[in-house]
Amino acid sequence: MTQTRTALITGASQGIGKATALELAKQGIKVIGCARSPSGISAFRKEIKSLKLDIEMVRCDVSQSKEVRDLTRKIQKENGCLDILINNAGGFDTFGGFNDLTQQDWKSSYQLNVLSVVLITQAFLPLLKKSIDACIVNVSSISGIRPGQYLPHYSAAKAALINLTQSLAIELAKDKIRVNVIAPGPVLTQAWEKNTASYAKEHRVSLARANELLQERQKNKIPLGRIGTPEEVAQVIQFLSSPASAWMTGVCLPFDGGMSRTT
Repeated sequence: MTQTRTALITGASQGIGKATALELAKQGIKVIGCARSPSGISAFRKEIKSLKLDIEMVRCDVSQSKEVRDLTRKIQKENGCLDILINNAGGFDTFGGFNDLTQQDWKSSYQLNVLSVVLITQAFLPLLKKSIDACIVNVSSISGIRPGQYLPHYSAAKAALINLTQSLAIELAKDKIRVNVIAPGPVLTQAWEKNTASYAKEHRVSLARANELLQERQKNKIPLGRIGTPEEVAQVIQFLSSPASAWMTGVCLPFDGGMSRTT
Protein backbone atom coordinates (compact mmCIF):
# COMPACT_ATOMS: atom_id res chain seq x y z
CA MET A 1 0.00 0.00 0.00
CA THR A 2 1.30 3.45 -0.93
CA GLN A 3 2.06 5.54 2.12
CA THR A 4 0.12 8.79 2.46
CA ARG A 5 2.28 11.83 1.83
CA THR A 6 2.37 14.62 4.40
CA ALA A 7 2.47 18.32 3.56
CA LEU A 8 3.08 21.38 5.71
CA ILE A 9 1.61 24.66 4.45
CA THR A 10 2.40 27.97 6.09
CA GLY A 11 -0.09 30.83 6.04
CA ALA A 12 -2.81 28.23 5.51
CA SER A 13 -5.85 29.87 7.08
CA GLN A 14 -6.74 32.10 4.13
CA GLY A 15 -6.11 32.95 0.49
CA ILE A 16 -3.64 30.87 -1.51
CA GLY A 17 -2.56 28.86 1.54
CA LYS A 18 -6.11 27.82 2.36
CA ALA A 19 -6.90 26.95 -1.26
CA THR A 20 -3.70 24.89 -1.44
CA ALA A 21 -4.56 23.01 1.75
CA LEU A 22 -7.95 22.08 0.30
CA GLU A 23 -6.47 21.10 -3.08
CA LEU A 24 -3.76 18.85 -1.61
CA ALA A 25 -6.20 17.21 0.81
CA LYS A 26 -8.53 16.41 -2.08
CA GLN A 27 -5.58 14.62 -3.71
CA GLY A 28 -5.29 12.34 -0.66
CA ILE A 29 -2.38 14.15 0.99
CA LYS A 30 -2.32 14.60 4.75
CA VAL A 31 -2.12 18.35 5.28
CA ILE A 32 -0.85 20.24 8.30
CA GLY A 33 -1.56 23.92 7.97
CA CYS A 34 -0.20 26.64 10.20
CA ALA A 35 -1.07 30.29 10.62
CA ARG A 36 -0.75 33.14 13.12
CA SER A 37 -4.39 34.17 13.45
CA PRO A 38 -6.44 32.18 16.01
CA SER A 39 -9.68 33.47 14.49
CA GLY A 40 -8.62 32.44 10.99
CA ILE A 41 -7.62 29.00 12.21
CA SER A 42 -10.91 28.56 14.07
CA ALA A 43 -12.97 29.54 11.02
CA PHE A 44 -11.05 27.19 8.72
CA ARG A 45 -11.37 24.31 11.20
CA LYS A 46 -15.15 24.62 11.02
CA GLU A 47 -14.99 24.50 7.22
CA ILE A 48 -12.66 21.49 7.26
CA LYS A 49 -15.01 19.60 9.59
CA SER A 50 -17.92 20.05 7.20
CA LEU A 51 -15.83 18.92 4.22
CA LYS A 52 -14.35 15.90 6.08
CA LEU A 53 -10.85 16.43 4.71
CA ASP A 54 -7.56 15.35 6.33
CA ILE A 55 -6.34 18.83 7.27
CA GLU A 56 -5.00 19.75 10.68
CA MET A 57 -4.66 23.42 11.53
CA VAL A 58 -2.18 24.58 14.18
CA ARG A 59 -1.06 27.98 15.35
CA CYS A 60 2.53 28.88 14.50
CA ASP A 61 4.26 32.15 13.74
CA VAL A 62 6.92 31.00 11.30
CA SER A 63 9.10 34.02 12.08
CA GLN A 64 9.52 32.84 15.69
CA SER A 65 12.21 30.20 16.33
CA LYS A 66 10.57 28.60 19.36
CA GLU A 67 7.21 28.17 17.66
CA VAL A 68 8.89 26.63 14.61
CA ARG A 69 10.86 24.23 16.82
CA ASP A 70 7.67 23.18 18.60
CA LEU A 71 5.96 22.54 15.26
CA THR A 72 8.93 20.52 14.03
CA ARG A 73 8.84 18.29 17.11
CA LYS A 74 5.10 17.79 16.71
CA ILE A 75 5.37 16.68 13.07
CA GLN A 76 8.39 14.48 13.78
CA LYS A 77 6.55 12.74 16.61
CA GLU A 78 3.33 12.22 14.65
CA ASN A 79 4.68 11.51 11.15
CA GLY A 80 8.41 10.77 11.32
CA CYS A 81 9.10 12.67 8.12
CA LEU A 82 7.78 15.44 5.88
CA ASP A 83 7.23 15.06 2.14
CA ILE A 84 6.05 18.51 1.06
CA LEU A 85 6.83 21.96 2.43
CA ILE A 86 4.82 24.86 1.03
CA ASN A 87 6.26 28.21 2.16
CA ASN A 88 3.27 30.44 1.55
CA ALA A 89 3.30 32.79 4.56
CA GLY A 90 4.24 36.33 3.62
CA GLY A 91 2.86 39.75 2.88
CA PHE A 92 3.41 43.29 4.08
CA ASP A 93 2.30 45.50 6.94
CA THR A 94 2.66 48.89 5.28
CA PHE A 95 1.28 49.97 1.90
CA GLY A 96 3.08 52.74 0.05
CA GLY A 97 5.78 53.89 -2.32
CA PHE A 98 9.49 54.18 -1.65
CA ASN A 99 9.28 57.50 0.21
CA ASP A 100 6.43 56.26 2.41
CA LEU A 101 8.42 53.40 3.93
CA THR A 102 10.60 53.37 7.03
CA GLN A 103 13.65 51.20 7.65
CA GLN A 104 11.48 49.13 9.96
CA ASP A 105 9.02 48.49 7.11
CA TRP A 106 11.90 47.12 5.02
CA LYS A 107 13.18 44.96 7.87
CA SER A 108 9.72 43.60 8.66
CA SER A 109 9.08 42.71 5.02
CA TYR A 110 12.38 40.84 4.74
CA GLN A 111 11.72 39.05 8.03
CA LEU A 112 8.25 37.91 6.98
CA ASN A 113 8.93 36.99 3.34
CA VAL A 114 12.52 35.71 3.40
CA LEU A 115 13.92 34.99 6.85
CA SER A 116 10.80 33.07 7.90
CA VAL A 117 11.32 30.78 4.90
CA VAL A 118 14.96 30.31 5.88
CA LEU A 119 13.96 29.49 9.45
CA ILE A 120 11.27 26.95 8.70
CA THR A 121 13.21 25.32 5.84
CA GLN A 122 16.27 24.86 8.05
CA ALA A 123 14.09 23.39 10.80
CA PHE A 124 12.35 20.87 8.54
CA LEU A 125 15.26 19.78 6.35
CA PRO A 126 16.04 16.74 8.55
CA LEU A 127 12.43 15.55 8.15
CA LEU A 128 12.39 16.26 4.40
CA LYS A 129 15.57 14.23 3.99
CA LYS A 130 13.76 11.22 5.45
CA SER A 131 11.19 11.32 2.63
CA ILE A 132 11.69 9.32 -0.57
CA ASP A 133 9.96 12.06 -2.60
CA ALA A 134 10.52 15.42 -0.92
CA CYS A 135 9.90 18.84 -2.35
CA ILE A 136 9.66 22.48 -1.34
CA VAL A 137 7.41 24.99 -3.09
CA ASN A 138 7.88 28.66 -2.25
CA VAL A 139 5.22 31.25 -3.02
CA SER A 140 6.70 34.49 -4.32
CA SER A 141 4.96 37.14 -6.43
CA ILE A 142 5.14 38.47 -9.95
CA SER A 143 6.26 41.72 -8.31
CA GLY A 144 9.49 39.89 -7.45
CA ILE A 145 10.12 39.74 -11.21
CA ARG A 146 8.39 42.88 -12.34
CA PRO A 147 7.92 45.48 -9.58
CA GLY A 148 5.01 47.88 -9.66
CA GLN A 149 4.57 51.49 -8.51
CA TYR A 150 3.97 50.57 -4.88
CA LEU A 151 5.37 48.15 -2.28
CA PRO A 152 9.09 48.17 -3.22
CA HIS A 153 9.94 46.52 0.12
CA TYR A 154 7.60 43.62 -0.67
CA SER A 155 8.82 43.32 -4.28
CA ALA A 156 12.47 43.25 -3.18
CA ALA A 157 11.76 40.58 -0.58
CA LYS A 158 9.89 38.42 -3.09
CA ALA A 159 12.79 38.79 -5.53
CA ALA A 160 15.11 37.57 -2.77
CA LEU A 161 12.83 34.57 -2.23
CA ILE A 162 13.14 33.63 -5.91
CA ASN A 163 16.93 33.82 -5.65
CA LEU A 164 16.87 31.80 -2.41
CA THR A 165 14.79 29.13 -4.11
CA GLN A 166 17.31 28.73 -6.90
CA SER A 167 20.17 28.52 -4.40
CA LEU A 168 18.33 25.87 -2.39
CA ALA A 169 17.57 23.87 -5.54
CA ILE A 170 21.30 23.56 -6.21
CA GLU A 171 22.17 22.87 -2.57
CA LEU A 172 19.49 20.21 -1.99
CA ALA A 173 19.67 18.39 -5.33
CA LYS A 174 22.17 15.95 -3.80
CA ASP A 175 19.51 15.05 -1.23
CA LYS A 176 16.90 14.54 -3.99
CA ILE A 177 14.81 17.40 -2.62
CA ARG A 178 13.23 19.50 -5.34
CA VAL A 179 12.78 23.24 -4.74
CA ASN A 180 10.63 25.42 -6.98
CA VAL A 181 8.87 28.77 -6.69
CA ILE A 182 5.64 30.13 -8.13
CA ALA A 183 5.22 33.85 -8.84
CA PRO A 184 1.50 34.63 -8.97
CA GLY A 185 0.15 37.81 -10.48
CA PRO A 186 -2.81 39.70 -8.98
CA VAL A 187 -5.06 37.27 -7.12
CA LEU A 188 -8.34 37.96 -5.32
CA THR A 189 -7.26 37.27 -1.75
CA GLN A 190 -7.25 39.11 1.58
CA ALA A 191 -4.05 40.82 0.40
CA TRP A 192 -6.03 42.26 -2.50
CA GLU A 193 -8.63 43.52 -0.03
CA LYS A 194 -5.86 45.10 2.06
CA ASN A 195 -4.47 46.86 -1.01
CA THR A 196 -7.96 48.06 -1.87
CA ALA A 197 -8.52 49.51 1.59
CA SER A 198 -5.17 51.33 1.48
CA TYR A 199 -5.91 52.68 -2.00
CA ALA A 200 -9.38 53.86 -0.92
CA LYS A 201 -7.93 55.71 2.05
CA GLU A 202 -5.13 57.32 0.04
CA HIS A 203 -7.40 58.47 -2.80
CA ARG A 204 -10.44 59.19 -0.63
CA VAL A 205 -12.84 56.96 -2.51
CA SER A 206 -15.19 54.19 -1.38
CA LEU A 207 -14.00 50.60 -1.07
CA ALA A 208 -16.24 49.60 -3.96
CA ARG A 209 -14.81 52.35 -6.16
CA ALA A 210 -11.23 51.53 -5.14
CA ASN A 211 -11.79 47.85 -5.99
CA GLU A 212 -13.27 48.83 -9.35
CA LEU A 213 -10.35 51.12 -10.18
CA LEU A 214 -7.68 48.63 -9.10
CA GLN A 215 -9.25 45.73 -10.96
CA GLU A 216 -9.58 47.80 -14.11
CA ARG A 217 -5.97 48.96 -13.86
CA GLN A 218 -4.69 45.42 -13.37
CA LYS A 219 -6.87 43.92 -16.10
CA ASN A 220 -5.40 46.37 -18.59
CA LYS A 221 -1.94 44.93 -17.81
CA ILE A 222 -3.00 41.28 -18.13
CA PRO A 223 -3.34 39.82 -21.65
CA LEU A 224 -5.94 37.30 -20.44
CA GLY A 225 -7.95 40.20 -19.08
CA ARG A 226 -8.82 39.08 -15.57
CA ILE A 227 -7.53 38.66 -12.01
CA GLY A 228 -6.54 35.17 -10.85
CA THR A 229 -8.12 33.08 -8.10
CA PRO A 230 -6.50 31.29 -5.14
CA GLU A 231 -7.87 27.99 -6.44
CA GLU A 232 -6.03 28.38 -9.75
CA VAL A 233 -2.76 29.10 -7.95
CA ALA A 234 -3.36 26.10 -5.67
CA GLN A 235 -3.66 23.75 -8.65
CA VAL A 236 -0.24 24.84 -9.93
CA ILE A 237 1.28 24.40 -6.46
CA GLN A 238 -0.25 20.94 -6.36
CA PHE A 239 1.45 20.14 -9.68
CA LEU A 240 4.82 21.42 -8.41
CA SER A 241 4.51 19.22 -5.33
CA SER A 242 3.41 16.11 -7.23
CA PRO A 243 5.37 13.31 -8.96
CA ALA A 244 4.29 14.87 -12.28
CA SER A 245 6.98 17.52 -11.75
CA ALA A 246 9.67 15.06 -10.66
CA TRP A 247 12.24 16.48 -13.10
CA MET A 248 11.69 20.11 -12.16
CA THR A 249 13.85 21.99 -9.67
CA GLY A 250 15.11 25.55 -9.41
CA VAL A 251 12.20 26.75 -11.56
CA CYS A 252 10.50 30.11 -11.06
CA LEU A 253 7.06 29.76 -12.62
CA PRO A 254 5.21 33.01 -13.41
CA PHE A 255 1.45 32.50 -13.11
CA ASP A 256 -0.04 35.82 -14.07
CA GLY A 257 -2.28 35.69 -17.13
CA GLY A 258 0.66 36.79 -19.30
CA MET A 259 1.27 39.97 -17.29
CA SER A 260 5.05 39.54 -17.06
CA ARG A 261 5.33 38.99 -20.84
CA THR A 262 3.95 42.39 -21.78
CA THR A 263 6.12 45.45 -22.26
